[in-house]
This record gives sequence, structure tokens and C-alpha cells, in this order.
Amino acid sequence: MGPIERYTEFEPMETTPPTTDAAGNLVPGQPVVNLLLPGTPMTEFRLIVDDVIRDDGKVAAGEPIILRSLGRVTEELAQASKESAIPHTFTGDRYLFLLSPYPDGEAYAFYYNVYSRLIIGGDILRVSSGQQPPLQFGDEPPVTLDELVKRVKGES
Repeated sequence: MGPIERYTEFEPMETTPPTTDAAGNLVPGQPVVNLLLPGTPMTEFRLIVDDVIRDDGKVAAGEPIILRSLGRVTEELAQASKESAIPHTFTGDRYLFLLSPYPDGEAYAFYYNVYSRLIIGGDILRVSSGQQPPLQFGDEPPVTLDELVKRVKGES
């Protein structure tokens, strides 16, 4: 995790911005379900990218990758939440992220909540919940970072 870029507030959108498909045809915006109330506090972090498994083009284009996190996350709040069921992400933490773009195209959010943020460290990946259980698929043994990268790339 990189530094905090800014503190902001949630701004609901009715539709996503228009895009283009692979053939260059205009694709109109899609309806957005806004589950947060307008004005909900958000924190925007700049991610420092070590490695990319899949990219929507922003990393390759050299554009900043901004992660939006719910709440006004401060260092004190992040430290106090380390033992909670879902601790806050903060500057200096090292994770493997699965991100989804915000409808405004300006930032990203976690795709699967706590399972979108895997702790990198030691021999295996861990889910970043308070108990930090190992990442496992069914009854298989815990997964290493190398094994997960191979699965995502279709190499295993």
C-alpha cells in the first residue's frame, strides 16, 4: 500500500461512464446499484505495484492505481483494527489484491471484500481477516503465491 492520496466522500452515480468495445463501438453506460449513502467517508490510497498478474491497461499505461477504502482510515485506526474481523488496509501493508474498477473509472475497490486482499509473507498466502487463515481451495493444502499466480495464468 502506498500513501494516502486524499480523503473524500462517496458520490453515487446513476450509470457508469460510456466505454468502447474491442471493435471500437460505443457501449452506453450501465445502471449502477449504489449501496452507500451519499457523503459516506472514503480514503483513497495510491498502490505501489510490485507485479501484475492481470491488468485492465492502467498499469501498462503508467497510470496511478488508486484504491478506495470505506471510512477515514488513519494510522491510529489501522493499528487499532488489526485484531478486528476485517482490519483496515494501510500504507506500508503488502498484499495481493483482486480489484474491481469503481464506476467512475477513477479508482478501484476490493472485488470480494476480505478475500480480495491476501497477505503476502511466509510460505503461504493468508486471508487478511483477524485470524489470518491460510488461503485454501476446498480440501487442498494452503496456497503459495507462486501456485496462485500459476492458477490465474492457467499454467497449472
